[in-house]
Amino acid sequence: MRLTVATETRSIAVCRNGRDRTTATARCQSFTLRLAQYMLRASLSTIVAMHRNLIPLVVLAAALSTCAIEPEQLNSERIRERFGSYGIEVISSQSGMRRSILFSVEGQVRTCRTYALVRFSRQPDAIVRAEHEQVVAGHSIGEIFKASGWEIRKESLYVGEVGLDSPQHPVAALMRLQSAQHVAVHVYRLSLRKNGQTIEYATITELHHPAYLALSELRNLYPVDMHVALTPDEVDDITALVLDGA
Repeated sequence: MRLTVATETRSIAVCRNGRDRTTATARCQSFTLRLAQYMLRASLSTIVAMHRNLIPLVVLAAALSTCAIEPEQLNSERIRERFGSYGIEVISSQSGMRRSILFSVEGQVRTCRTYALVRFSRQPDAIVRAEHEQVVAGHSIGEIFKASGWEIRKESLYVGEVGLDSPQHPVAALMRLQSAQHVAVHVYRLSLRKNGQTIEYATITELHHPAYLALSELRNLYPVDMHVALTPDEVDDITALVLDGA
């Protein structure tokens, strides 16, 4: 176990130093889950022995420090990192809801990497009203609030996939898919935190281009707590809202 902790710590640090935060996050989640499972199975005497003989506190502390929560990587940052460019276009906006595409550009060709439906929680608190007005005007939610010093938090409610039954479907066309495909779906509650204050800002449903985020990677990035997971009926309602209104 000592070798495993040291090895995982070095691997995570290398990924972070190389700016591969996606891999680092996945490694952290996998490592901490396995450590938690081990601790739950282990007897008290085993844990004491592990502490005394196998895992010096300095090693465990280094591992936990490496896996400490860092700022959420934004879709805009990840798209720019992977495809070399990023843009956002709001395609419809009405009271309490916004549809937008996050895209990359190659030559003169735009490809939608994420199709997003944002449902705002309520009238924004006065403390974020200025940022909210910029969001409604068409700016990136994450970039606007991050620039204002807010920490972005995502509480995943559902990770799965949905079928786009034809390349003529509006979402498939925006993604420039050449055939019917399944795309990964992420539903989450987005909250903002700064100076000890937390604001529930929106519930967001995202459909991701297969070349951007596949289902397996999405599940590694955003595990779902079963205590807050959506029911099958709720998932059906949300995906219908996204697809039918696209």
